[in-house]
Amino acid sequence: MKKNNFQGIIFFIAMLIQTHLLAQTSPYRLINTIDTKADAFTSDNIGNFYLYNKNEILMYDSTGFLKNRFSDKSLGKITSVDARNPLKIVVFFEDLPAIIFLDNMIAQNGETVWLQKLQMEQTSAVCASYNSGLWLYDRLQFQLTRVDQHFKITHQTGNLAQIIGTRLNPEWMMEEGNWLYVYNPLSGILIFDIYGTYLKTIPKKNLVNMQVFENNLLLFDGEKFIQYNTKTLQEKIIPLPDIPSNEIKMVKVNKNKLAVLTKGKLLIYALA
Repeated sequence: MKKNNFQGIIFFIAMLIQTHLLAQTSPYRLINTIDTKADAFTSDNIGNFYLYNKNEILMYDSTGFLKNRFSDKSLGKITSVDARNPLKIVVFFEDLPAIIFLDNMIAQNGETVWLQKLQMEQTSAVCASYNSGLWLYDRLQFQLTRVDQHFKITHQTGNLAQIIGTRLNPEWMMEEGNWLYVYNPLSGILIFDIYGTYLKTIPKKNLVNMQVFENNLLLFDGEKFIQYNTKTLQEKIIPLPDIPSNEIKMVKVNKNKLAVLTKGKLLIYALA
């Protein structure tokens, strides 16, 4: 992520916290409501949101305007969408297993990658890596593998259950900057360098989703939205709009907007 994007997001979060503390009122202004049956959503670094459910992805801009739609029933249910590079969006289907790449208009770019043909059929989690590479997690070998854009192996971790002493079953993972973050519900957030060397575990469990902005993690645990600094280990609660917590499925910050996915809507807020 570019430096100015990072600074803008952290400034936005600081303003949310400050406004809430000073006024003791909601700092939010609802700018759009999108009816949706999406299971989850993600965002890219230029302000777009991607809502996905089963075999469909809907792309919206930062104000909630529908830009494009992708659907392919032949590939089964979508497991994850990594859109941090909006020019090469990674869509993973665990059941097959397969990977496709979408362009910035969410049209498929290139052929479907069938992981069984690459002897990677036990892959259970995937995320984008630098220089158009990918990280894949093998659930039987307990191993992370990085491949380049031609699916040639560049790095492997070995058996992480032996190295770390904990069995892994990652729900999601992401590479940001020089680090790879792997969320394992049993232990928390595992941090690796970009070569696959294990560094440490942040014992944050029961998470729904996470974002990374340099040394700051934005964590949603189903009730609270938390800013956690990986250097100082300090955390701050980010105020959320007045929505019952049992209705909220995911929360993300994107540019100067806050997006909340509930059981039927995506709500997009700006600072009041």
